[in-house]
Amino acid sequence: YKPAHNHFHEGFKRLKKMGVEKHQILHTAQSLFHDHIPANELGIHNAWIDRRAKRGGGAGATVPVGQMPKLDFRFESMAEFVAAHKKETGG
Repeated sequence: YKPAHNHFHEGFKRLKKMGVEKHQILHTAQSLFHDHIPANELGIHNAWIDRRAKRGGGAGATVPVGQMPKLDFRFESMAEFVAAHKKETGG
């Protein structure tokens, strides 16, 4: 189970069969501990859905993390993420 890397590696393997390379993945999730720390460790891009931002912030639905992981993107909601995607892609 996350944050263990075995599920990520299985995902990479399955995506590769569909023609998706690791550098094309954007791991989008809320948990810093379960998702963004492993994404950093595995070298994949990530987008944090910081649903607690308007309530004072925090580490997500898990325990606080020692050091903030590197984030490629940060959004306060899935709606904000979708709007940014539509703006970027023109659709």
